[in-house]
Amino acid sequence: MGLERFKGWRALVTGASAGIGAELARALAKAGCALVITARRVERLEALAAELRDAHGVDVAVVAADLATPAGIDAVVAGCEAAGPVDLLVNNAGLGKAGRFLDNDWATEQAVLAVNVGASLALTHRLVPGMVARGRGHVVFLGSIAAYTPIPWFAAYAASKAYIKRFAEGLSRELAGTGVGVTTVHPGGTASEFSDVAG
Repeated sequence: MGLERFKGWRALVTGASAGIGAELARALAKAGCALVITARRVERLEALAAELRDAHGVDVAVVAADLATPAGIDAVVAGCEAAGPVDLLVNNAGLGKAGRFLDNDWATEQAVLAVNVGASLALTHRLVPGMVARGRGHVVFLGSIAAYTPIPWFAAYAASKAYIKRFAEGLSRELAGTGVGVTTVHPGGTASEFSDVAG
């Protein structure tokens, strides 16, 4: 059974303004999920929301937020609370910065860790207890094949994905028997804006 098993669920998809996140939102809407979509670019989110409502007749809430900040996390959680219980959390938002770590701007490297690790853990910590209480739910983490090997000139990104891999494996065991599952997806090179932004 594919994504149809989530029909009637509400999914939060982070990083939904482009790339894998937008495609996941499209696939979930087609499967009959209501959605909360978030990213920084509100115009793109609004356009995607209109597309999904028109194509599939699903409820789509939009939350523009910067997940590198505590205020952004709070905004997304508040948006989910306003929309209704989230049954499926898709931790897709991610950043990367190519280059020698010591030469890269520290604020950029901090943002990579804040989004790739911090936001995923924060949203999981805040939204999954409700799933456990209801006895159903699922968490998806967007990992990367970079999780499996150190990558010079992309060191912090690869390390962040290794962290997510191990965290998701541990969380899956902790949630056994609760009705809440965990999936980690490790895509390879993907045609998206990610590479351009990462340099």
